[in-house]
Amino acid sequence: MNLGGNEAWYYYFVPSQLAKAVGVWALFYYLQERWNALFLTLLPVTAIQPMVGAQLALIFGIVYVWQSSEQLKIDLKRSLGILVYGLIAGVWILGLYAYQGSSTESAGNIDYFRIMEVRMAHHFFPSYYPTRSWIILSPLILAAWFICRPYVLLFRFFTVSILGLICNTIAVESLRFTLSLNFQWNKTTVWLKPLALLVLCSSISTIELIPDLRKCYMPLLGAILIFSCLQLTSLITFRMFVPLNFPFISHETAEMQFARKAGTILPEQSCTILPPRITAFRQYSRRSVFIDYKSSAHDHAYLEQAYRRRRILYGMDLKLRRSGTDLIFSGNDFYHQLTAEDFQQFSSEGATHVMVERSKVLDLPLTVQDSVFSIYQL
Repeated sequence: MNLGGNEAWYYYFVPSQLAKAVGVWALFYYLQERWNALFLTLLPVTAIQPMVGAQLALIFGIVYVWQSSEQLKIDLKRSLGILVYGLIAGVWILGLYAYQGSSTESAGNIDYFRIMEVRMAHHFFPSYYPTRSWIILSPLILAAWFICRPYVLLFRFFTVSILGLICNTIAVESLRFTLSLNFQWNKTTVWLKPLALLVLCSSISTIELIPDLRKCYMPLLGAILIFSCLQLTSLITFRMFVPLNFPFISHETAEMQFARKAGTILPEQSCTILPPRITAFRQYSRRSVFIDYKSSAHDHAYLEQAYRRRRILYGMDLKLRRSGTDLIFSGNDFYHQLTAEDFQQFSSEGATHVMVERSKVLDLPLTVQDSVFSIYQL
């Protein structure tokens, strides 16, 4: 449950996971007022995932200026980390933004908003976030913000983050300000949610009427360990099935098996058009794909081209997004209505093959097939 599709932990390894694991230590140094240590820690965080590092640096920087303005002085020794971060990571981040906007083919403001809303509304547009998440998480975060007032640094971290959330929501939903999408400020709830839980638990533990819970720690940890082991072996399922990739657990879908088979047959320079629900083909076949529904590199020219291909191949546009239907389900149906002639037009753009479900027969040379999928040559 989150606001913006972001979590502090994922069940698979991605750069954001590592960045947040290191970023936790920057937060630890912040609460100790070790300013140089925290900004130096943010250097690798920013290198791993620029958004995570830049957001934390901005929040900490604002709080540092806030604190210094009250003291009417700036401690140069404590400012060294900020200067180092600004000269290294700050310059690099500005360079990234300059590069993204430098292309002559980059989308205009209106087009950029349309592209982002169609593909990544769940990350950038608060109006698309689940109502249940708003109802539960908003009071949780606001209550923690109110409770932590005596703890100045923690309170200011909440204050800056929450004000940023309000400003970003207005900028995205009302003003349609392009730069606001680049900030993706809702990612800060990655920190606010666990901090809010810790603040509330800490507050509850001070209530005298509640018995001493320390006696329950070890039995509780033992129960959690047993429960986790049962989860790993799939003997019990607490939530929807999530594939676990461990040496002692074998998990391969029909898509993965077909991709491995296709990788032994397709030429190395092949480029395959895929249905939108197929996301593991590139990894397991080790072959290029014409468009990947999950791919979302934050480059304006790339996003514009990817949007065009998704619209033509999957029928994904702003009207479909705002209709509330499942994009992948609808896109898969649209895709399998296309004819061989529809697919052949993309051969001039580098596509060499097309993958469909076996039930869909194309008037093209068959390259590889199994009981579920087929690949034809364009």
